[in-house]
Amino acid sequence: TNRPVLCYKEHKCRSYPCDAVFSPCGKYVATGSENKSLYIYDLRQMSHCHKLLEPQVDVFTSVAFSPKSQLVASSLNGSIYLYGNGK
Repeated sequence: TNRPVLCYKEHKCRSYPCDAVFSPCGKYVATGSENKSLYIYDLRQMSHCHKLLEPQVDVFTSVAFSPKSQLVASSLNGSIYLYGNGK
């Protein structure tokens, strides 16, 4: 059947479409949000979420992972942000 396995609701996307993408390792999903934040959900733990806040951003609408798990995000104000993977 076509029923959801997981459902994450902490991010807000009511007025603008916000991308959601899988990390290259398949353990995380990242999404933009209308509350000036990026959310990274851990697919192994239903309740675990990392929130990256950028106060000067309008709305994060697009996100993508590089093959080396770096996260890039763009916002409505034209800014592009690159986040490392801590390695």
